[in-house]
Amino acid sequence: MAYEYKCVPTPTGFSVSSQEGEAKAAQGFAKFITQNCNDGWEFVSMGQITVTTVPEPPGCLPALLAMIGLVKLQTATDTPYNMLVFRRQK
Repeated sequence: MAYEYKCVPTPTGFSVSSQEGEAKAAQGFAKFITQNCNDGWEFVSMGQITVTTVPEPPGCLPALLAMIGLVKLQTATDTPYNMLVFRRQK
C-alpha cells in the first residue's frame, strides 16, 4: 500500500492556568492534531528535525575586518523543530 506524507510544525506552546495544568494542554494539542486529520490524513507520529541556518558569505570588507578582529562574523545556528507526521493513501 502506497502512502503520501505531510509534516506540520507543532504549536510552540499552549497557555493554561496552573489549575488546568497538563490536562488542558493535552486537550489543546489533541484538538490541533484533530484539525489536521482531514481529507483522509491520519496522524502517524511526532518527530524532531534540526535545521541548520547558514549565514550568507560576507563581502570583502566584513571578511577583512573579521580577520583583524574588529567584527565577528555570524556562525551557523541549529534550531530544533517538532513536527507532526500525517499520512494518507495515494
